Amino acid sequence: MIATTDGMPSSAIQCFLVSLSMEQTSCVITSRASASLYVKCHTEASGGVGVVGRPTGPTAATGVDQQNFCVTHVQFVNKDYSDTLVICVGGQNFSWIDFWQLVEQTHSLHRMFHTNSKPNTVYKTPKWMHKATVTHNTMVTAIAGPKLPTMPCGMETSGFTPYIAVAYRNGIIKLIHRYSFQVIYNCCVDQFRELSIPEKRNLNHNQPSHLSVLLQTHSSCGMIGVKDNNIYLFRSVNANDTGVQMSPTYIVLLLEYAATTGWDWWDILLATKQSMIEDICQKLNDNFQKQPTAVQELMCSRLLAIKMALYKSSANSYHLAADCQAKLLLYTIATVFKGILRPRQISSQDNNPAEKLSMLCNKSSESELLILLTNLEFSDFLVDAASLQSFQPLIQWIADFTLHLLGSIPLQQSYSDIPGSLLIRDSSVLSVLRELFVIIRLWGHINPNCLPFFTMNSSIECMSHLFKLLTKAWLCVKEGGSVEYEEGLVSDCCHLTSEVMIRNTRQTFSQDTLGYAIFHQSTPQTFQIGVEPNYVYSCKQKQQFMTIPDITTESKQMYDIVRQINLGEKPAEPVRECSRCGAVSLVQSISSATSMKAWEKRWASACLCGGQWKWTIT
Repeated sequence: MIATTDGMPSSAIQCFLVSLSMEQTSCVITSRASASLYVKCHTEASGGVGVVGRPTGPTAATGVDQQNFCVTHVQFVNKDYSDTLVICVGGQNFSWIDFWQLVEQTHSLHRMFHTNSKPNTVYKTPKWMHKATVTHNTMVTAIAGPKLPTMPCGMETSGFTPYIAVAYRNGIIKLIHRYSFQVIYNCCVDQFRELSIPEKRNLNHNQPSHLSVLLQTHSSCGMIGVKDNNIYLFRSVNANDTGVQMSPTYIVLLLEYAATTGWDWWDILLATKQSMIEDICQKLNDNFQKQPTAVQELMCSRLLAIKMALYKSSANSYHLAADCQAKLLLYTIATVFKGILRPRQISSQDNNPAEKLSMLCNKSSESELLILLTNLEFSDFLVDAASLQSFQPLIQWIADFTLHLLGSIPLQQSYSDIPGSLLIRDSSVLSVLRELFVIIRLWGHINPNCLPFFTMNSSIECMSHLFKLLTKAWLCVKEGGSVEYEEGLVSDCCHLTSEVMIRNTRQTFSQDTLGYAIFHQSTPQTFQIGVEPNYVYSCKQKQQFMTIPDITTESKQMYDIVRQINLGEKPAEPVRECSRCGAVSLVQSISSATSMKAWEKRWASACLCGGQWKWTIT
């Protein structure tokens, strides 16, 4: 449906139903007239329909000449639903907002037109019904409707109040209830102005500054406004007088809706309190386990990204966010590696090589890697040598990630909040690592250069030794034990740090949470482009204690989060930076292999954390 106006309050607001159809190679646009209406202020002021001679319009209320009025805004409350129309009429010193709702009106035929086949024929026609009017003594500059489709039932009990935001020329913002059309909150934008904001002086001191643009976020938990040379972000949750807080169950519903539709979930964090995060993550896990296997495979990466965002927005969950990001990258790499495995013969009765490998690793407790390889068909794992070479940085990341997990086991008794503390107790993570070690060892027979590189202080075969330790940890967790109290495993892992050099943990566990630190700061906050906020320094100091300097090597080089390669301190090629977590990546592809290009395109639009890329000058 399309609503049109010529700007005159005396003219009708005409509505049309427009449909598109394909006829062979042509697109046909069909338009037909629908129910139209006149604005309420015109009919009442002119003694129109239903209010003959009653001077209740804007002319009577303000004494202002109505000839200077015009229709300033015509829009639907929600772009996906055309059942509620907002019409604003006004001038410099007055505004009149009408809310109309489209309903079906039934008409019965006279009995003389009845037939034997249809004795009681009833026709339904659309009709616009006036619901409410909101007036103000200044012009409307912006109207922001909700983007989230909601229903009136159950909204109040969830703690969420759907609203329509209206900004006026004198700086006033009114929040109007989506269904009752009552004003539930109003404020002035000048009360949010900080003295530290360097604003341009208004040449006309008699005119207060106002919001020229106002938008609701996808979840309606926030609003974004533009005023003069400033951008405002408003937290707009619990906008009612009942004091009902938004429930964790409703926040979980919003997060699941965002994951399903592909919307960014950053604005939902505005409504998330620090005390809710653990409860929300637990509810997300419980709902995820109830889904079918196909849905779990589809939504696994999105669930990890949402949990990572929740933990990063918490002041004391940095290590949990790092675990989620490492787990997300591990599962994504495992999906890619298993996806390029092809069976020798296509048969519906045989499992593919990836399924055979998973079944073998889950059933077998064999800790010798070479013995386990004898139970697999080498021909099922044949891959182009060039593709394997392009995967070498990802293979190296898997090896370094395994070293970090095993090297941190002796520290688990003393440090319970170091990166990897939860992953080493996750049997599914250890099982995936065992499967990947088998795949990597088999690929090493095709192209030895794709194998991971280790800096050794002893003559042990590192991959076989790591696989043996992984199997011990996997069996311990599978049987319900604690890896940090397994004496044999702890002893072997203590010697591991003296036998193999472990690389920087920041390359495996991304610990940059500065983009989310705003969610646990006191508000309001003031920012300037190019100026680092004061709280960022304290956040950086806290993150330094997450590393384990006695078993890892530190590096100041830039690290490509997508390709898992070092770029040096000053990369020669242009790089892009995540606007949320600060991770960097090369803009141009450096590989000619099709499989690696597909991996790079997976992260073309957004970083692993879900943040958008921005160009940086190196």
